[in-house]
Amino acid sequence: MKSPKLSNKIFSVHSWLGLISGAFLIVIGLTGSILALTDELHAWLNPDLMRVEPQAKTVSLDQMLANVKAKFPDAKVFGIQQGETPDESYRVRMDLNNEFYYAQINPYSGDVLGCGDLKPRNSYFVYFSRVMHYSLLMRPVGDLMVALIGLMFILLTLTGLYVNRKSLVRVFRVGVRWEKGVQKASSDAHQWIGVASLAFTFVMSATGFYLMLYAFSPEFYTRITEKSNPPAVVLSADSLMAQAKLHLPDFTPVMLQLPRKENQPITVRGHIAGSLFLYNHYSSYVQFDSKTGAVKKTFNINGAGFGEQLHAWLVALHYGQFGGFWLKLIYCIGGLTPGILSVTGFVIWWKKKRRQVAPMQKTLPTKSAYSSASSDAAVLMNNNQ
Repeated sequence: MKSPKLSNKIFSVHSWLGLISGAFLIVIGLTGSILALTDELHAWLNPDLMRVEPQAKTVSLDQMLANVKAKFPDAKVFGIQQGETPDESYRVRMDLNNEFYYAQINPYSGDVLGCGDLKPRNSYFVYFSRVMHYSLLMRPVGDLMVALIGLMFILLTLTGLYVNRKSLVRVFRVGVRWEKGVQKASSDAHQWIGVASLAFTFVMSATGFYLMLYAFSPEFYTRITEKSNPPAVVLSADSLMAQAKLHLPDFTPVMLQLPRKENQPITVRGHIAGSLFLYNHYSSYVQFDSKTGAVKKTFNINGAGFGEQLHAWLVALHYGQFGGFWLKLIYCIGGLTPGILSVTGFVIWWKKKRRQVAPMQKTLPTKSAYSSASSDAAVLMNNNQ
């Protein structure tokens, strides 16, 4: 039989973790819901930038990059990414005046449609959500805060499981008793949603914390202050994409990453036919020397070690980009659960606190009681003289 003291201590830890991290979990969960539908939001907010009319043939990647450089001569270009569907524009990532942008390109005409992702126009909302999600808009300290909140979220999930271990099935039979008042309804909703989303919240908290481990590295704080200084690259993007297909069997390249500073390689990322569904479109790659074009490394996720495959699984599980729109929608809805649990948990704590304070206030002596006691004491003193 478990000690009641242990259960009380674990419940207390659960409560305090929730109170400390609650507001942050609301923000992180809500922004996570937004990011789960990033592509759909981009297409909705900027249809003129994200959608194109499919044609029989695309222009070369080299021509697209040249057009971007002509339109934005001061930009530092970091790479180009193909669209996932024939009617989706290509995007070129670049640094312009120390701000990151994606220049959207019509792959059939080579025209630069505009800048649509990270800081301009309507998509500032998505950019804001992304940066808020992993840094609370306070880089680099905010990254560390999010990592610690992720650890708290793991502990919240585990302590919540322990607290509700005997009622994992009962909560679904009872449901939410709205007619019982705010505290009882909040308690029922907290338990119901907590148990129903248990697996999801554990996966999100564990994978989120894993992805934020970089915030504990001193190198991160050095790297975040460094300015990018990409070297001039004269190699053909189309040639590198074609070479990558020769060095990895059944490889479909979808992204070219250019070096941000000297001695970094050029990386062609893509996917291997027949790979596990969890692996994203960029999980395999070929790296080239940025000056000579010589192959430096090939990486096939299917033949990778367990640690590298585990990393790919954890990334995929956190982003939820492997199951199409309906899985993204589930992730979007699931992202709301930390906020709902935080609010209902706070209501439970607040109502309980007020209930504990009320009896104490009733037992406190009133002013008249103090006066009566003083008079009685004076009479008693006079009688004893």
